[in-house]
Amino acid sequence: MKLENTLKYRSVWMGVAMLWVVLYHTSGTLAGYSFFKNIGYGGVDLCLFASGVGCYYSLSKNDNVFEFTKRRLFRIFPTYWCFLPFWFVYAFKAFEMKVPDVIGNIFGVQNFTGKGNAFNWYISAILLFYILAPYLKMLCDKVGSLPKQLLVIALLFAFSVPFWNSFTYIITVSRLPIFYIGMVFAKSSKDGVKLGYKNMIPYTLAMIAGFVLLWVSFEYLSDYRWNNGLYWYPFILITPGLCVCLSFIMSLLDKSKFTSWIVSLLSLVGKYSFEVYLVHILIYDSVNYMINNGVLDGEKIVYALALCAIPFACLLLNYLTKLVTKTLPSIIKGK
Repeated sequence: MKLENTLKYRSVWMGVAMLWVVLYHTSGTLAGYSFFKNIGYGGVDLCLFASGVGCYYSLSKNDNVFEFTKRRLFRIFPTYWCFLPFWFVYAFKAFEMKVPDVIGNIFGVQNFTGKGNAFNWYISAILLFYILAPYLKMLCDKVGSLPKQLLVIALLFAFSVPFWNSFTYIITVSRLPIFYIGMVFAKSSKDGVKLGYKNMIPYTLAMIAGFVLLWVSFEYLSDYRWNNGLYWYPFILITPGLCVCLSFIMSLLDKSKFTSWIVSLLSLVGKYSFEVYLVHILIYDSVNYMINNGVLDGEKIVYALALCAIPFACLLLNYLTKLVTKTLPSIIKGK
């Protein structure tokens, strides 16, 4: 299988990633899957890996930095701004919001202020990565050979070390290597690299090593997981192999009409991944707030209903975004 064929399942990666993140944010645990649930933060790494691939392809087609940035911002901000008023309703009720907090969230940079009250750190992170993407792409192209690429990845890893004990920044900066690795994969795809079963061995071994390191950090280094990046560093090893394995599995499922629907379903979730990300956080935070304040009772039933509400809320947000982006230009022009 060519690497290019592997990367065509990026939407599936995003779908799996979002389901994993949603699982992470659900309340409660069940025996047998608690570790898998507790490492659901890794779904974000799958998204950033896929985003690195997508940014490389986009810049390869048109390397104009202004045009690239405009395309990326128009991909997220209309949906984000349509969603934000609903979150503000919750936020003003749940905690104190000041004018600077509102402005910081509107522009998606509140997490970098270090003052809290940000909707979610991921918004600030993806904006930063979009800004860095053209420069990382140029670096990826100029570096060339695999040993030199590994050196760049190691330097990006080292770059995150000064941000230890600053949760606001380490949660973002520790993800730079995986975003860059996504670009390296995209470059290798353009170069026609093939992925045979022998090539899978190093990715598989790295993935296993990453899961072992993650388990060790949970069992013995829990005090360092959040502030020193031990929650996310192992996913530098895990994510590429996991995504390649998912692509191999999906390619097998795609061959049968009895299983191809799984691929289609995961791709659909991936298509609406940003809406899922926004909506599920608001729904879960609102449910937690109402349960903690005695407004709702019966936690398991409430969470089950909240989970069922996510797809409908995503479709509503998507429809609202299309409606606004279609009608707003006409209103501005006075039509």
